[in-house]
Amino acid sequence: MGARLTRIYDLAGWAAMSIGNQDPICGGLTALLASKIEPLGKPQFDEGLMSDTSSRRVFLRWLGLGAGSAAVAGLASGCADQGPGASDTGVDEDVGSQDSGTDGGGGDGGQCEETASDVEGPFHEEDAPQRTKLAPDDEPGTRIVIEGTVYESDCETPVEGALLDVWHANDDGDYYDASDDYRLRGQLQSDAQGSYEIQTIRPGRYPDAGGLRPRHVHFIVSSPPHGALTTQMYFAGDPRLEDDSCGICSSDEASLIVDFQSETRDGSEVLVGQFDIVLG
Repeated sequence: MGARLTRIYDLAGWAAMSIGNQDPICGGLTALLASKIEPLGKPQFDEGLMSDTSSRRVFLRWLGLGAGSAAVAGLASGCADQGPGASDTGVDEDVGSQDSGTDGGGGDGGQCEETASDVEGPFHEEDAPQRTKLAPDDEPGTRIVIEGTVYESDCETPVEGALLDVWHANDDGDYYDASDDYRLRGQLQSDAQGSYEIQTIRPGRYPDAGGLRPRHVHFIVSSPPHGALTTQMYFAGDPRLEDDSCGICSSDEASLIVDFQSETRDGSEVLVGQFDIVLG
């Protein structure tokens, strides 16, 4: 994992230095990316320079999480000595507006799309216990319920027995580890209808790369013959969605942003959100 993160940040750094550059090599880089991304069904870039923030974030994410090749890296490094278009961390301080009223997963206005992948991050712990209640009764924070259905790529067929490995920060934005009894961590499986439910607390924001990360919950979802989907779920209305300090995270992906509403369950007020997951 350490080597993968190093590659991600190295490529992101090259990309950041090329953004805003007027050199023809950088224009060629974006054109090459467009030709490689199109057959993969990923978002396409204009052949011109990527002047808007959302394009820059997609560009960085494609290099870090997708198939950035040696040829692409070489073109990016050719632009490395020019163009100030990003901060020292490769992240623009201003990001575009965010649609905050979207349920995650397959509920995208009738359009069937796979749930977007996202960065795993450095705080995953192996062998978390099987449980659906991640936060014990004495854990400080706002109580939430995350519920949803795991679907096949057609957005209709439920996936039974999908394994969900889930973890997140506490109310102060800190992560517990295995020595803390895997607090705010757990693994669970979808039922015969593909459904799952998680009871926990709303995670806090925390500083990262000179800014703040929005509230988020990490997921690794696996079910043979599918490969593992690594992603994060975000909270609609979080102002940090528009200023995420992680330049290669997918906090601007509508399929990952969930609207939570207050409900009374078992006599207590909780925030409930639906995060449907569509596997590729």
